[in-house]
Amino acid sequence: MNKIAVVLTILLAPVLLSAQKSGNPVFPGWYADPEAVIFGDRYWIYPTYSAPYTKQVFMDAFSSPDLVNWTKHSSIIDTTAVKWAWQTMWAPAITEKDGKYYLFFAANDIQNNESPGGIGIGVSDKPEGPFRDYLGKPLVDKFHNGAQPIDQFVFKDTDGQYYMIYGGWRHCNITKLNNDFTGFIPFDDGTVFKEITPENYVEGSVMFIRNGKYYFMWSEGGWTGPNYQVAYAIADSPTGPFKRIGVVLKQDDRIANGAGHNSVINVPGTDDWYIVYHRRPLTEKDGNSRMTCIDKMEFDADGKILPVVMTNEGVEARPLSKVKPTAKPAASQKYMQLFNGKNLDGWYTFLKGKGKNVDPNNVFTVKNGNIVISGEEFGCITTDEEFENYKLTVEFKWGGKTFAPRADRARDSGVLLHSVREDGGSDGTWMHSIEAQVIEGETGDIIIVGDGTDDFQVTTTVKPGLREGSYIYDPAGETRTFTRGRIDWYSRDQQWEDKTGFRGAKDVEKPVGQWNRYEIYVKGSDLLIYLNGKLVNRAYNVKPRKGKIQIQSEGAEIFIRKVNLQRF
Repeated sequence: MNKIAVVLTILLAPVLLSAQKSGNPVFPGWYADPEAVIFGDRYWIYPTYSAPYTKQVFMDAFSSPDLVNWTKHSSIIDTTAVKWAWQTMWAPAITEKDGKYYLFFAANDIQNNESPGGIGIGVSDKPEGPFRDYLGKPLVDKFHNGAQPIDQFVFKDTDGQYYMIYGGWRHCNITKLNNDFTGFIPFDDGTVFKEITPENYVEGSVMFIRNGKYYFMWSEGGWTGPNYQVAYAIADSPTGPFKRIGVVLKQDDRIANGAGHNSVINVPGTDDWYIVYHRRPLTEKDGNSRMTCIDKMEFDADGKILPVVMTNEGVEARPLSKVKPTAKPAASQKYMQLFNGKNLDGWYTFLKGKGKNVDPNNVFTVKNGNIVISGEEFGCITTDEEFENYKLTVEFKWGGKTFAPRADRARDSGVLLHSVREDGGSDGTWMHSIEAQVIEGETGDIIIVGDGTDDFQVTTTVKPGLREGSYIYDPAGETRTFTRGRIDWYSRDQQWEDKTGFRGAKDVEKPVGQWNRYEIYVKGSDLLIYLNGKLVNRAYNVKPRKGKIQIQSEGAEIFIRKVNLQRF
């Protein structure tokens, strides 16, 4: 038996996992496009059998009481039960209605309106099947609004109306299913297939409701490539309009690539969410080598989805039989306003040469709801409390004043994370820490304000900078670990000059006098830095993993109007 055959035999063998974490993949075998749902007291995943099209002629399902131990249900439907389908049965979606289970699937990968195939439905009395052909023909077998009839998702709204959202070839439609799923109900304007395609949509529709908002997720990029990824939008109705917010799941050169085509699980009675998706191991080049994985999905205080961090460990066991509705944590526990708009309660000041809470020249004041840092002396404000596992949001703008020795140099400040040890331990001014740089043209750089040992370090992927000893963050670059120095944000102008008012051609930071939004995610040992909604830098294996937060005074006037923290 050749090596590939041995590997596949191992991967496809039935297995019952017993670990306390699911591990990724959650079950063996090449499986993609997972549809994850809850029926009764069990989790279910219905994936595509990932193989060449001519071999995609059946579907398996998997069930679990706890997200860790999975049972395989083989060949719940195949082309012998669906006479009009002969290949490429993929991307299942399932829903239960009136005691029946309806499995929606696409078949034959049709390329035009004359080709037989499209979206069909199987029906069964049990979630594990077997499923028989419900209609004896496709439910949708034509291109409407340019959408290839694939990748369907069935969504039940709060009023009981069922919708089907589907489409490939960069077009997405929504349609209202009739009561017995044999056809469709026109919208009020008479249309049957309403296009809701968001920016960059390719395929893989998913919709869910949280806190009265409709979340729409989809996949972008090519499914065989490393840049396959998941983006999302939020709207007030299932028909949108859906304006793309950003990417929440993408390749990670430490873990896997080709991450996409997801579904979502919400544990009933809780605000606990999981994303179930497929990805390709880094060792695999075959586009069909895809495996099904699960990780936590979390939200910030504004309801936006936080970037998903792919793991090899997966998630902890979560038996449905033991799940009880949980009250939401008090706002003061999970969401914190580190700046209350009135004073510096919760912070203390430190100035070089003067020490703690000695500020005779009022370098740090609060005026008109803003923290005003004059920049006249070097120092910082420091939180009383240490933090770990959080999202930090800081909104800032530059003032007009600068001071010696940086009077004619780029306006400079910074947000110091994981600040530990003694005040002034670094150059008599700041604690040892990991800095998210704030400086004209360089906001988003990472600086290790350490002691030169591996007690303070970051690992990231970089390419060489144009200046000696400098490096630029690059997701596709070489992996390196740093215990000192700076990692430039990904589009920093390499002709940067240390002068007042410098702006690079690709700067994300707004000009002097305009407000900027800094969003910094600290998840375990991962660090992600967003500036005005764009990911500008990222690091892994960050040390230390917790500490105080400091905001610097470094020769330039800066205004801070928001410092909020959300704990994970």
